[in-house]
Amino acid sequence: MSVLDKIPKLEKFCFCLDVKPGVLYFSVGLVVLWILYLISVLVYGGRIGGIIWGIIWCCAGLLTYGLVVFTLWKGKSRNLLIPAVVVSVFNVCVGVINAIINFV
Repeated sequence: MSVLDKIPKLEKFCFCLDVKPGVLYFSVGLVVLWILYLISVLVYGGRIGGIIWGIIWCCAGLLTYGLVVFTLWKGKSRNLLIPAVVVSVFNVCVGVINAIINFV
């Protein structure tokens, strides 16, 4: 038995979909949510710093999750999925910081 045989493989996404279609549908949903967030930033912006930060954050999210959709739709290299992982970790960290600043 080789080392590669011992590596577990993900077979289902959210316990109900195959991995590739599940990630594709979830990424499309995230693109839609980022578009809604961009609209809310532009409409209810607040101060100029918040508007600029919101636009930068929305563009990063739209680009990376759009790249995921493009990669899975066209069957391109999986290396194009790495920016989405990095931006997702960044979004979680900054989201926690934003929640602390806004609600405490």
